[in-house]
Amino acid sequence: LRASNLNGIEVPGLTERIITTMFADDTTVFLSANDSYSHMRTLLDRWWCKGSRAKFNEPKTVLIPLGPRAGRERIRRDRTLAEGTERLPGGIRILDEGEGTRMLGAWIGPDHDDATPWTSVVNTIQRNLERWSRRRPTLKGKQVIVNLEVGSRTQYLARVQGMPKEIEKSLEKMISKFLWDGKRVAVAGATMGRPVDEGGLKILNIAARNEPIDLMWLRSYLDLSGLRPRWAHLADALIAKAILASERRVAPTARVNIFLQTWNTNTSILAGMPRDLARMLKAAKRYGVALDAQNPSNDLAEALPVWYH
Repeated sequence: LRASNLNGIEVPGLTERIITTMFADDTTVFLSANDSYSHMRTLLDRWWCKGSRAKFNEPKTVLIPLGPRAGRERIRRDRTLAEGTERLPGGIRILDEGEGTRMLGAWIGPDHDDATPWTSVVNTIQRNLERWSRRRPTLKGKQVIVNLEVGSRTQYLARVQGMPKEIEKSLEKMISKFLWDGKRVAVAGATMGRPVDEGGLKILNIAARNEPIDLMWLRSYLDLSGLRPRWAHLADALIAKAILASERRVAPTARVNIFLQTWNTNTSILAGMPRDLARMLKAAKRYGVALDAQNPSNDLAEALPVWYH
């Protein structure tokens, strides 16, 4: 696929186009409006399926429309990647607006509701906490159970998907109800989350646990070395596109990196900023993350963007 003439997706800052990701038996292929599904399918059948003796499972194939909403609706209506091109096979499912599909533990889709993947997780936690409550555990026992049931079951999804505020608050209420058997709270949650030597019980604090996750994403994003992840280059483009209206004088080609330059972006979802990037940028603002080179070397100065730094 990478050696083929498929266009895939080109991202500013990346020398190679994004064409495919593979993990075990899961394969994701990125096609542009100018690509041909049948050509891609021929490549997979000829090289990958024949070489690995695997079989392409078309009934399980899901197409995720990208781009503006009008374009996504046209893909569903016409079942073509572009107007006047070949129709997609009838067995391929095209995701509707708000619908998601699972990819390596995360859920993605066009205008997908971030809370949807959490429904089954929250329901499982609630059932298990109710089951544990019937055993009447001690307060110390409840601390272990909360870390096991709530902490362990939410950590991975929070890392790859992000946790919406409404889910965060729902889990906090569950923890409080479990700790105090649905009665009046005897000790504030902030106090219960402190270490034992500070008068607490180290009860899991969901909000405090989630914030470092956003900072870990920020650390990866700010890695400007040759090992910078591909998603960070895509994030650059999305952040630059959501620039504040008052900053539109900055030419699109001059918007390189918000942390290396002086222009600002709009973190509102209405401005087109994805929720996970908005959380990352808000965490950076709370902790005052900024470039602060007191006496930069010539090499560092030459590596900075030419404009707006």
